[in-house]
Amino acid sequence: MHADIDQEIYVQLLTGFYNNNNNKVCQLRKALYGLKQAPRLWYKHLSKILNKLGFVVFNYDEGAFINPTIQCLILCHVDDIIISGPKADNIIAQINKAKDDIKLQALGEINTFLGINISIDYKNNKLHMHQITILEIY
Repeated sequence: MHADIDQEIYVQLLTGFYNNNNNKVCQLRKALYGLKQAPRLWYKHLSKILNKLGFVVFNYDEGAFINPTIQCLILCHVDDIIISGPKADNIIAQINKAKDDIKLQALGEINTFLGINISIDYKNNKLHMHQITILEIY
């Protein structure tokens, strides 16, 4: 998580970092995974970056951002992000601009998102999405 913390949060030092005084703590400056406030702080941070790039929050889903000027759509759930649009150059440009503020890893064409397998048939203009459910019986 890259988000700055908007309040004072302290954590105990890890074992091995203690001196003679076991009452020492560290003040967090950035959100950590597992921190209760981390998802809210990450969303606030990501929204600020995407707004700077011309994206606005979709009225019906706060996890969707739209840039009508370049016709790009970004879907996000925590730190999984999909960016889509009709022009690959616009998508690459948006990724490169966002890399100035956050660490991104472009994984290429989508094949899975949130446990959903996705395949695209460009020849027939079809999108196939499916999810495998594994049942465990005890």
